[in-house]
Amino acid sequence: MKNVLTIAGSDSSGGAGIQGDIKTIASYGYHALTAITAITAQNTQRIHYIQPIHVHDQLAVMDKDFEISAIKIGMLYTVENIQSVLKWLDERKCPIVLDPLMCASTGRQLIQEEAIKELNRLFSKVSLITPNLFEAERLTGIQIKKGIDMEMSCKKLYQMYQTPVLIKGGHFIWENQAIDYFYDGNKMMMYKEERLESNCTHGTGCCLSSAIACELTSGKTVDQAILGAKKTVTKAIRNGYFVGQGEGVVHVLGI
Repeated sequence: MKNVLTIAGSDSSGGAGIQGDIKTIASYGYHALTAITAITAQNTQRIHYIQPIHVHDQLAVMDKDFEISAIKIGMLYTVENIQSVLKWLDERKCPIVLDPLMCASTGRQLIQEEAIKELNRLFSKVSLITPNLFEAERLTGIQIKKGIDMEMSCKKLYQMYQTPVLIKGGHFIWENQAIDYFYDGNKMMMYKEERLESNCTHGTGCCLSSAIACELTSGKTVDQAILGAKKTVTKAIRNGYFVGQGEGVVHVLGI
C-alpha cells in the first residue's frame, strides 16, 4: 500500500486539517502518514485557540521506516516548522502539494505574521501550490475581480517561484460557475464546475490538495491530477453533512 504524508494542523471538529486529509487519503485506498504542526480548539463556528507543535522529530523518523509516495503540506503556522520542513524537503523526490494556508474561512489567521515571509521559501521546492483567492491576492498584490486577474496572478506566482500554481476559485463566481485557474509556465487552463449551493464546505481546500497528492502518486501529470481531484471534491461537497450548528463538512468517504 502506498503511503501519503500530510504535514498539517489538527482540526478538533474533524472536518479539515489532518483529520480531513486522512479521510481523503483513505478514500483513495492509500495509507495516511501524519506530521502535526499545531493543535486547534475549534468547532463548526470558529477557531478558539491554536497551539503550535514542533514538527522536526515527527519528520525525522519518517525515513527510517516508510517509503513516501506523495506529500501534502497544509498549515505550518510557525517559522520553526517552516524551517524544519524546508530542510527535510531537500531530500524528497516524490510529488509535493502545498496548500499555503494563511487564513481560515472564519477569518482566523492560520500562520504567525513573522512566518509569512519564510513560507515563501517553500514555494520553489514543491510540485504545485494551491492558494485560494485571498491568499493569491496577498502573495501577488493583485486584486482579483475578473478572470484576467486570475490569469495575471497565476503568471506572477509562477514567475516568482517557478512552480506550477492552481488558484482556487470557490469564491470567484462567473455565470454560476466556480472557476479554478492553473498555470505551469507553458499553458493556462481553466477548470469550470457548476457552482454548488451548499453549506457543507468545511474542509474543501484540504480535501482538494490531499486528493491532488493522491492522484499524483499514479504518475499523472499535474493538470490530470487536478482534474481527478476536483471530481472527488465535487462529490464530497454534494454528500456533505452537518455535525454542529455552523458550517457542515465535506464527506469524502464512501463516495
